[in-house]
Amino acid sequence: MSSFIYLSPPIALLIGWLWLGERPDALTLLGGAITVGGVVLANARRGAAPAARTPAEALERS
Repeated sequence: MSSFIYLSPPIALLIGWLWLGERPDALTLLGGAITVGGVVLANARRGAAPAARTPAEALERS
C-alpha cells in the first residue's frame, strides 16, 4: 500500500494540469523529482539493515 505514496505527487500534478489549467515550470518539476528521489533513497537505505551477529561473533570482535 505504501508504494502508492510515490504516485500521489505525479497524479496531483496531472490533475492540476488537466482540470485546473496549471502549467508546471521546469523548476517545479525539478524540485518534485528531487523530493521523490530523496524519499526513494531514504526508504531504500532503511530496508538495508545490518546483519545480526551472534553473541559469539560479538565477543570475538570486542
